[in-house]
Amino acid sequence: MSIAFWIAVVAVGVPTVVVASFPFHAWLVQRRSRRYRSSGCAAPISIIVPVKGLDEGRTHAIRRLTSQRSEAPREWLFCVEDESDPAVPELRALAATNPDRIRVVITGPCGERLGKLHNLIEGIEAATGEWLVFVDSDTILPHDRYLREFTAPLENSDVGLITCFPAYRNAASVPAAMLAGGINQDLLGHFAMESVWGGLRLANGSCMAIRRDVLERIGGFGPQSASVLMDVILARRVHGAGYRVLMHHEPVEVPCRTVTFHVWWNQAHRWQVGMAHVLAGPFYAWYCWMRTVFPVALVLALVASGPLEMLGIVAIATRLSVLLVMGQVFVRDRAQLRYLWLLPFLDIVGSSGGGGGIASWRVASPGEWHDHRARSPRSRTARCAARRLSGARQGLPGTRVGPSPRAARRARLSNGESRLANRCALPSRLAARATRVPRTHADC
Repeated sequence: MSIAFWIAVVAVGVPTVVVASFPFHAWLVQRRSRRYRSSGCAAPISIIVPVKGLDEGRTHAIRRLTSQRSEAPREWLFCVEDESDPAVPELRALAATNPDRIRVVITGPCGERLGKLHNLIEGIEAATGEWLVFVDSDTILPHDRYLREFTAPLENSDVGLITCFPAYRNAASVPAAMLAGGINQDLLGHFAMESVWGGLRLANGSCMAIRRDVLERIGGFGPQSASVLMDVILARRVHGAGYRVLMHHEPVEVPCRTVTFHVWWNQAHRWQVGMAHVLAGPFYAWYCWMRTVFPVALVLALVASGPLEMLGIVAIATRLSVLLVMGQVFVRDRAQLRYLWLLPFLDIVGSSGGGGGIASWRVASPGEWHDHRARSPRSRTARCAARRLSGARQGLPGTRVGPSPRAARRARLSNGESRLANRCALPSRLAARATRVPRTHADC
């Protein structure tokens, strides 16, 4: 056997085996999650919903959310930045039907924070519950007992955060199917694997639950108030504080029927840049490697012969089988079958990282993403460059892509002079250190 053969076996065989284990891990998560049952002594719950705009899908999701049943005292807080938001009149009408439990919180301008995080932080300040549930305004809960089952593990003192999987369903266009495929294909498998092996440090911001005392212990949302993938950062901080992060077995639905190619690319780019900057390097590389199974196996099946060709065929069959099982049994997306032909393209985009590393300079560009002012916690230089570039494009005074030639020459001269001064002053500093008299208590 040649070296090329063994390289192909490792490059295709290892991801194939891991991908083949996704259904088993997802089944284990379902089995373990059902062990948690509410004792009926749950703490007061505050359900905080950040809202921006309103459409037919969000209206349905919000009404499903407010119809949740639970024995615990609960309240709903709909947090909106501006009173002029089109969602406010309908939210006010909804609050009037149950003023004791439903409130509309006007949070004001978000400033340097992300809009969603700003609404969550202000909602936490206004909330009275001991358990906090964060739900996106377009998230559709499966049934009216969902939150009761979802928050049940918080009764255990070692559980700090509960998350679930966002199922993008019912795509009615190719861009919508591409957006759904970027999430539905492998993310559930990775969530399930980490959850089974006891080290889940991921979370989904569509629906999360946390105890107030845990959030206060880790310092609240402050450290990530201007960062992308705040849900993953929160999960890592909760896990680092010694609490467990659990994954609920039943996914929530995120409507994804019709989007444009521009919306798909912006969202895919946002996810990839966020993962590249927030996730640990080995995990992000592992995630991209898992997406290489289908493209590489397809090349082997078409070009190679003998054992390599058989390896490619087996890998393709495994990938398609796992994809159908995960999509139809666990995600329950009936539209998946119509767009199965998109798999090679989506895997190529996922395995290449979606250009996340190349486009990292765009992380801080205002208005590039739908949640505005999205930032990465790393690379301050990249953020400043993006801010200058954005200002220059808009023709703002005082903005420039890079320093002027005079400023660059002045900086070079200043650096050279400082290095020369330090070099000349080194002998005198060493001599002074050698003759320095130790201080005593009397000198103090």
